[in-house]
Amino acid sequence: MLPHLALALAPMLGLQGPPPLPDAHGFAGGFAGHSQGALLFAGGANFPSAPPWEGSAKVWHDRVSVACGSASPAATAAEDATTPRSS
Repeated sequence: MLPHLALALAPMLGLQGPPPLPDAHGFAGGFAGHSQGALLFAGGANFPSAPPWEGSAKVWHDRVSVACGSASPAATAAEDATTPRSS
């Protein structure tokens, strides 16, 4: 979802394109916004070990990522406060 959101917000934030994601799997259900020219993304869930149809457990994350432009990857602003929880 972050790439689509970054593309939609790119003109308003002055980005040339979406910043690289900090996680190869992406995240669903997180919170996104912008502040002072930076794109923020917090939380979300994914299935990092295997697709869900193969029985993988969902993992929730509480990290916050900040992208300040398209040239550099999004930085993790806050490490996970706790170990990701899985159901």
